[in-house]
Amino acid sequence: MHPRNAVNYSNLGEGYYMAGRFKEAEIYLLKGIELDTTNPNTYICLGDLYRVTNQFQLSEKHYKNALGINDKRIEARNGLGIILTKTGRLVEAEEEYSKILQLEANNFTAFYGLATICVLRENFDLAFDYLEQSFKNGFKDVDSLLKSPDLEALRQKEGQWKKLMKTYFPDQSTE
Repeated sequence: MHPRNAVNYSNLGEGYYMAGRFKEAEIYLLKGIELDTTNPNTYICLGDLYRVTNQFQLSEKHYKNALGINDKRIEARNGLGIILTKTGRLVEAEEEYSKILQLEANNFTAFYGLATICVLRENFDLAFDYLEQSFKNGFKDVDSLLKSPDLEALRQKEGQWKKLMKTYFPDQSTE
């Protein structure tokens, strides 16, 4: 690997990230940024790495750096929305998800993010509406849906939850 080729460092860092080798990923991604500060992909990957390792300030910084390069990067907006939600900045998170929907009106991750915000606000009817929009637009990860602590309050609303599950995930329905 040529020592000045930022793309190689970034790609290697992303590979380590995908393999769950976060320390190695961080080293190579930071080197990739040192050599090229204009690649939003590297910042997004670092944002993801810091998000999954609960380093929210660093994660937010790198998502914002990516958006400073290209403000249409949905992955960065979604990651930032997650961080803002986790840190209780719900109005800002809602703004990020709304910007995603302006860029891509059928983005299921944005609808899912809005649903989690509504759960935190205890606006359960609207949360179910957003979650249904997420399903209508392609959300298929039923395992994370059934395990996500973000949706626990919705799962407790058994009537609405079972109806939604029966409609969109009939194989997972308990009825």
